[in-house]
Amino acid sequence: MKKVLFGAFGVASAFILWGVMTALDYIDEYKLDKETFLGTLFVVIGPLVIMACYFLVSRRDVRPKMSNMIAWLVPFSVVALAGGALICKLALDDKYIGYCHEHILMCTNGFEYVNLWVTTAGLCVIAYVYSLIIWLVRRKKLEKTK
Repeated sequence: MKKVLFGAFGVASAFILWGVMTALDYIDEYKLDKETFLGTLFVVIGPLVIMACYFLVSRRDVRPKMSNMIAWLVPFSVVALAGGALICKLALDDKYIGYCHEHILMCTNGFEYVNLWVTTAGLCVIAYVYSLIIWLVRRKKLEKTK
């Protein structure tokens, strides 16, 4: 039951990540009169906050269960990266949130989404490596105690 709860939190955090990004891009494009780079700031801050929460939860217990950590990380990765790929495709084709400002040199609409996807993918890889290292360290400690 606890694994299902962790999985639900993983899916919810992926939806929150992309929902906040979409809201910030909408505010940036339609509500504010100029380019404020709200979405660009969130590209770095959003995934870092989610991964910081992941690391804090994994370190909260002295011996967190690896299965609970993976139960959160796998659904988050799948939903965030698959959903993000779809959103990126739609945004680059101007079918998601259109560009409202005049183009100076080139249209950069959708690049925030691509950057968020790349940042999220990189941090997911770091989280998987982190989980693997914790698992290996625990396994080594168990072998020494036997």
